[in-house]
Amino acid sequence: MTSFSEALERGLDGLETDAQPTMDGHFLIHHDPNLPDGRPIGALTLSEVQRDFPRFPGLQDLLEWAVKQRNFHLNLELKNDENFDDGREVRLMEILERGLPRGSFLREHLVISCFNPLSLKRMQAGGFKLGFLYHTRYLSAEQIEFGWNLGLYSVHPHHSLVDEALLERARTQDLKVLTWTVNEPDEVLRLARAGVDGIIGDYPEVLKTARAQG
Repeated sequence: MTSFSEALERGLDGLETDAQPTMDGHFLIHHDPNLPDGRPIGALTLSEVQRDFPRFPGLQDLLEWAVKQRNFHLNLELKNDENFDDGREVRLMEILERGLPRGSFLREHLVISCFNPLSLKRMQAGGFKLGFLYHTRYLSAEQIEFGWNLGLYSVHPHHSLVDEALLERARTQDLKVLTWTVNEPDEVLRLARAGVDGIIGDYPEVLKTARAQG
């Protein structure tokens, strides 16, 4: 949790991270589908992963840490690039339901995002804010249009896709716009001035400096 703590200590108001399903119905907080040694996370139990990589937190570890911190926004990306219909969406919401008290700041400021619009559709009855994550490199025009029209809380386009037309459509459809992997100060400043609702990047100082200049 060191990097998360450092981001909050540096003055950021939110965190973004990824949830990879494990074989036993838990989730590992990890971006890649494989461990550093090449083994697929989905073929292992959470205890097997943490036996060999004890510094890798599970989702429950993250939630137990998060509720002890100052108030912050959390964007949790559910990984399902292969479009598995294996119940991961229900399991994720069950863990979040147990770990985040209703009415708490973190519960109210959590967004579950996903590149897979079908996963998002399966979570719509769960009572959580949902965000459609996309890039034209990874999804077809039909998939993107489907995601836009699900009636979610937010859309999460890659920063290169954000322009006035996109922002106008989001306003028309009452969608927040959160954009991601923004690491250049000029681009952070452009997006902040354009009126996006959230900017995700890898470098806290870049985000803070551009925010101050905006």
